[in-house]
Amino acid sequence: MDLRGKKALVIGALGQDGQIISLKLKERNVSVTGATKNIDPQRPKIKGITYDLIDLSNPECCYEYLNALKPDYIFHFGAKNASSRNMAAIENSKPELIISSTIKLTTNLINWQLSNNKTKILVGLSSFMYANSPTENKIQLGTEYSPKGIYGKFNMETHKKIIEYRNKFNSDICGLILFNHTSKFSKQGFLVPDLVNKIINLKEGKVKKITINESNRYRYF
Repeated sequence: MDLRGKKALVIGALGQDGQIISLKLKERNVSVTGATKNIDPQRPKIKGITYDLIDLSNPECCYEYLNALKPDYIFHFGAKNASSRNMAAIENSKPELIISSTIKLTTNLINWQLSNNKTKILVGLSSFMYANSPTENKIQLGTEYSPKGIYGKFNMETHKKIIEYRNKFNSDICGLILFNHTSKFSKQGFLVPDLVNKIINLKEGKVKKITINESNRYRYF
């Protein structure tokens, strides 16, 4: 498909998934605008991409911004999250950030899409929707929800909202779960960056052994 001349909005553009999709879109000659709530100086910006500091969980702000930008594609990877061991701390200290970046923001996007039905939307979801004792070893569309924590609960609510709008309005919106994925853009604290740092410290003699959190825990998806 020739995507030259198309416009894409990437929400959460400085996060791992936002940076990856931004680079992939640039390779396809798509004009990319990145939206972010916070500018993190440790997260490098990608050359050739415009970044806007904006909170799209506010309905009026979201609609005004999207009406001005008129993107052909929206990729929402802006949910507030962390590594599994640090997620509880965020849920306890700032639950409103999780709610705003999941169900509230997605609802704004798909309500705007009702009047702009040529725009396609992809929303990043989480396996935390099924993290509490899943009844099946393989997650499928019909798998029963078993959300873990506030993050899992509101990703579940976001997924339900996506299904509702697809069924009721034939909205062109999809949810996506990326299982156990990592890259050079991963934040510190996640498994691979954490393990790499520990190996480096071991080789440099700074530590005598490596400890991996929940090393005997298995998940089958």
